[in-house]
Amino acid sequence: RWRNGAFTKGIIEAFKDIEVKSNDGKITANQNHDAVVTLDELFQFLQKRVPFIVKKDKGKSESQIPYMPDNHQGEDIPIYYLGEKK
Repeated sequence: RWRNGAFTKGIIEAFKDIEVKSNDGKITANQNHDAVVTLDELFQFLQKRVPFIVKKDKGKSESQIPYMPDNHQGEDIPIYYLGEKK
């Protein structure tokens, strides 16, 4: 069981480059596998992952859906470097 909110759990999973389940199947934040998570990749990951976590792990019928203003969506701003794969 996790101790953080669903949003925080999703960010931690994204920055650890963990493949996780969503309603769309298995996903990772680093969609293009370049070892850099961009703002848009993180947002897309969280939009899929957070509602799945809330419904599955907390058993809630309500959903929590991350939001980003339209004028920032699609921005390819690097925000986290995953490092070299071992």
